Amino acid sequence: MQELKILITFIGVGGISALTYLVAFGRYKYLAPLMLAWMAIVASVFFIKTIWAAFLVVLLVKVIFVKNDTEMSIVFFLSLLPVIPASFLFPFVKPGMLYFMDLNMPMVLAMVFLLPLIPKIAAESEDGIYRADLLFLFLMAIFIFGAFRERYEFQITFFSGVREAVLTIFSFFIPYYVLSRGLRGVEAINNVVRGLVFTGVFIAVFAFVEAVLKWKIYTELGGYLSAFSAGSLHNLYEIRYGLLRVAVSMTHPITLGFYLSFVFGLAVYLLRIEKASRLGYVLLYGLFFGAMYLTVSRGAWVGFAILLFVLMVYKLRPKARVILLLMSLVLSPLLLFVDTGESQSSGDNSGQVDEFGTMEYRYNLALASFKVIPRQFFLGSRTYKNYPEMQELEQGQKIIDIVNGYLGIALDYGMIALAVFLVLVMRSVLEGLRSYQYGCDYGDDTYKYLGISLVAISYSLAIQLVFTSFGGEVAAYLFITMALSRSLKFSREEAVEDLAA
Repeated sequence: MQELKILITFIGVGGISALTYLVAFGRYKYLAPLMLAWMAIVASVFFIKTIWAAFLVVLLVKVIFVKNDTEMSIVFFLSLLPVIPASFLFPFVKPGMLYFMDLNMPMVLAMVFLLPLIPKIAAESEDGIYRADLLFLFLMAIFIFGAFRERYEFQITFFSGVREAVLTIFSFFIPYYVLSRGLRGVEAINNVVRGLVFTGVFIAVFAFVEAVLKWKIYTELGGYLSAFSAGSLHNLYEIRYGLLRVAVSMTHPITLGFYLSFVFGLAVYLLRIEKASRLGYVLLYGLFFGAMYLTVSRGAWVGFAILLFVLMVYKLRPKARVILLLMSLVLSPLLLFVDTGESQSSGDNSGQVDEFGTMEYRYNLALASFKVIPRQFFLGSRTYKNYPEMQELEQGQKIIDIVNGYLGIALDYGMIALAVFLVLVMRSVLEGLRSYQYGCDYGDDTYKYLGISLVAISYSLAIQLVFTSFGGEVAAYLFITMALSRSLKFSREEAVEDLAA
């Protein structure tokens, strides 16, 4: 009965999401196929309980509908990324056989939709190797080299190093390369944005369903699929001031806030170029503001506020500015009623909460990190948690959580890696500003508004990285933002060449 309830909920949320999208934006040619693919993947994993079922469904979608079309492959990859949580791991082979590695949904999607595009893109691309590309490759090389270094958590082996290296390649390198080099032209970029926004609407609607029902459906689904131990389900129900902290398919509420900031920045752009009605603006803004509030994550709220500030500064449509201001005025007082204390599980007593997520813990983490980083300044160390300063930060189950992405990069990979990463973030901002300026100069709304949306997203995600760990969905959407900025740059340069011809 519980299983049927979960499945019906997925179908209901899908229908509401599709209707919301249609009211706000009108028809979208990939909407029906995306809906069918989403539901087929969920149903296959749900009933067959293995990643191979999802792999087969994705493969059928690729062969029958998408084929080797670059634009459609990218649309389906990005739109289906949150369909099954990346934290749901499935053995590459059946239990009892030789263990090689676990698979998750992002890896399956990259294998099916993106990997076959690489030879095609390499053959068709006339772009050379730019400094930003070399910096990105250098950063990936540092990450892959780090996969084979001694770890604090477990003894390193050749195969464990290969597993982490493969995960890095499929999670970061392949998506960045295919998006930045394969996505060309205004209409192709807009179709990708439409797919991302539809998925964002689905996730935001799901956040409301979780909050209203006080039921973390994806968490229960993970227990049903044995993606993690059933005994840990209770601890994943975090309550803050009486509100269930929603996460949907993300690993944590702050990660959901990170994702919502990314999608909302694109939704604001899409509302502008699609000339949406006032109802569309109110519907989408209310949906994303509400979902962001339900994360009850102060770090995500700060990043979202930065996103709104940048968008308002760069003169969005007056109607959008008014609605943003009204939403902010309505929701800001609600923040006063949010507990400034720590997260707690639904069954905990109010006094029995740990330090995880508090400003005090973050402050102590920063102090300890500033002492440890100079000892392995350039290349970092994967065993830094052995230092006494870090051991003092141990929480329950001897966890030392590095809830600051910048400190995490510096500790794990060194200041060289952190410097390269920061340069890539700033280049993403710079490319967005250049596209914005190009749009202003030539009266092109696509470059103008998408450029500034990517600037706002880059700033927002960069701020939020101060409050969360680097890796997983957080790192993936940072690199996707960089890739979209690069793609817009190449498209802009082609447009300039066409004007000069």
